[in-house]
Amino acid sequence: MRRCSLRDGAGWGHALVTSGVFGVIRNPSYLGLLVNSLGWALAFRSGVGVLLTALLIPPLVARIRAEESLLRAQFGAEYDAYCARTSRLIPRLY
Repeated sequence: MRRCSLRDGAGWGHALVTSGVFGVIRNPSYLGLLVNSLGWALAFRSGVGVLLTALLIPPLVARIRAEESLLRAQFGAEYDAYCARTSRLIPRLY
């Protein structure tokens, strides 16, 4: 399976997925990465691991913003409406 990158952009015929977990949160894989990293850090009682998890947040938020600008350009008002009813990263908080 080919991985997507920001350079690929959304192509013709792509549809905005808003069902399932995407009906609640727009970036479930990034949330999963953070929860997994924090979980391992806590399991091993690693303060350094907690710090490293916290340091992941700024680049992830930058990537999310870049992806959102591409999606907004591709899907326009449909994406804006989707953003209005879902959370970016943490359900009902952010």
